[in-house]
Amino acid sequence: MNDRIYNFLDNKKGYTSTHFFIMGILYFPDTGARIPLPRRLYRTKGYCRKHGYKYRTQIQLAENMIRYANLPDDIEVIVLFDTLFSSESFIKLLRQKGYHFVCSVKDNRVDLATGEQLKVIIEQRISEGQLNTRVDVRVPSKRSRYGHRSAQKYETKKYVTYTEKFGISKMGDVQIVFSRKAGDEKSLMKYIATDMLSLTTHQILTIYSYRWQIELFFKELKSYLGLGDYQVLSFRSIVRHVDTVIMAFMYLEHLRLCKLKGNPEDKHWLYARTLQMSYVLQHEVRITNLGFIKRVIKNEGNLDKLERELIEKAFP
Repeated sequence: MNDRIYNFLDNKKGYTSTHFFIMGILYFPDTGARIPLPRRLYRTKGYCRKHGYKYRTQIQLAENMIRYANLPDDIEVIVLFDTLFSSESFIKLLRQKGYHFVCSVKDNRVDLATGEQLKVIIEQRISEGQLNTRVDVRVPSKRSRYGHRSAQKYETKKYVTYTEKFGISKMGDVQIVFSRKAGDEKSLMKYIATDMLSLTTHQILTIYSYRWQIELFFKELKSYLGLGDYQVLSFRSIVRHVDTVIMAFMYLEHLRLCKLKGNPEDKHWLYARTLQMSYVLQHEVRITNLGFIKRVIKNEGNLDKLERELIEKAFP
């Protein structure tokens, strides 16, 4: 793995009307490895009072996730998150840990030097014709064909951008990339901030694009591992179901990385995702079962006949 690790945070609504899961994954771009962090469960104040739990806000839960991640000291960690987590306490924790961040921010953030909000500043820059730098970024495609040999597809997105350094309230010195889709002046403006002041605009947008990996992570849990396929009503049972699904994902990802380590030149293992690895696991279980049957059946003639029939059934 390389010397950078990307840590993603997101909040996903739980399968009740009042509780949430704070989820995060570690992402290594060189291998495509996605390692889920221990999920944090948001409980409402009423639920905590009733069951004797200490109430924690979503920000506090995210801080605990980062605080106890226990990552190696020799790896550069870049934390990616949306506007929900861009609080002063969260940014302070990242700096204490020696981590960097790339995140989206709201347009009402204030430049301390001028007292102006970002939305006012970008209006001025647009009127001055400064939103004119075109950047092409290769990003994971939302239309990945999971049945294809190279499961993870990529596409190129084109943006027009402007980048400037600011001192922002509650964030300190940051670079902010103002960007929107090229050729579409009505598209929403994105404000991407980072404390890494030496990065280029292309580098900042490329790093932020990695955040899409957590959306793919949830999509695969739902589509292929049954994240939402439960028939229980108690909240505790639902939490256990979610944990079981995450453990299944972790095993399949472990299997993929073992295959990639043994065959580093085989791009199949680099791009394979949950669906492909579930097929691999099923195939290996079948082969293991056939091997067991071979060992316990003594009559070679009967074994050959049984083996042909099993293979025909398993691989029609």
